Amino acid sequence: MSTIKANAIQTLAGVDVSNKILQVINVIKTDTFNTNSTSYAAVPGLSITITPKLSSSSILIIPSINGNSYNRGGTLQLWRNGTTVSALMPSSAGSRGVTNIGGLWTGDGSGDGGMIFGVGTILLDSPATTSATTYAVCARTVDTPSYGTWINKANDDTDNSDFVRAVSSLTVMEVAA
Repeated sequence: MSTIKANAIQTLAGVDVSNKILQVINVIKTDTFNTNSTSYAAVPGLSITITPKLSSSSILIIPSINGNSYNRGGTLQLWRNGTTVSALMPSSAGSRGVTNIGGLWTGDGSGDGGMIFGVGTILLDSPATTSATTYAVCARTVDTPSYGTWINKANDDTDNSDFVRAVSSLTVMEVAA
């Protein structure tokens, strides 16, 4: 396998690269994860580091997450370089929690422990950099640690054909401006 490295990339005169996808990176998580923390935790296997070729590029982010948060709910957030991306969060939430991906709330816990819910969205970020940038899906449980949030499985994970497991993915694309 050959590797090509460059200190800078220049466009050729007369070649328009705007609105073109310059690179695509995808990860698929096939194993499970759970957290009982009320603080956000990065979901192992659902992070991507991308190094934009142009500082003017936007990054299109497509998380597709499957899971369950038994009884009281769990929320998901997309973080950039270890922190929330404020430009991708709700602007006025009051005392409510905020999310830029969605939640896995399953109701009151009556018979919903075996369900898996899918949450997906499309986000466009403008990090304005050519430095390595890491996007990560983070999860938390909303209620006390006695409940939890599960990725790719349900709270009730009985090993028979009435219950399912799932996969989740994260895709990022650099789009030239």
